[in-house]
Amino acid sequence: MNEPLDVNTARGIGAGELGRLEEILGYTFQDRDLLQRALTRRARAQEEDSPDSGRHMDALATLGDAVIDTAVLESLYTAGVFDKGEISVAKMNLVNMSSLRGLAESAGLVDYVLWGKGEAHQHVWTSGRVLAECMEALCGAVYLDGGMDAVKKVLKKLSFLV
Repeated sequence: MNEPLDVNTARGIGAGELGRLEEILGYTFQDRDLLQRALTRRARAQEEDSPDSGRHMDALATLGDAVIDTAVLESLYTAGVFDKGEISVAKMNLVNMSSLRGLAESAGLVDYVLWGKGEAHQHVWTSGRVLAECMEALCGAVYLDGGMDAVKKVLKKLSFLV
C-alpha cells in the first residue's frame, strides 16, 4: 500500500488526482466539492478550519452506509432472494467492515484521502474501520451527486455488485 498524499499540501486534491480516482470509480462527479468532502477526514478539517464546517466525510459516511446497504439489498432481491433470513445473512456477509475495507483498498482510496497530521503519523488507514468509513463516505457523495444508479454503477465497476 502506498503512502497517502502529503498531509502538508494545501487544502484539497488537485483536479488530476480527482480525475484518476473518478476513472477508477467509473463515475465523474458533477459537484467535485462533494468528492473533496468525501475524501477529507474530520481531523484534517479540524486542522484547517472548524470541525463544524461540514467540510469532512462524517455525514457522508453515515449516508453511504445506508446507500450501500440499499444497493446490496436491491441486488439480492433482484437476484431472487426473497426469504427475510436469507436476505439478512447475505447482506451481513456482503456488507461489513472487512468487505468495505477491501473495496477501499482495491480502489486505492488510501492514496486520495486527506488525512490529519496525527492520522498520517499513526497510519490510521491500517485500521479496518477507518478505510471502511472512507468507502462509505465516497458512496454517500456519489449518491448525492448522481443518485442510486450512480452508486450501483460504481459498486459494479469495483466488482462489489454483479
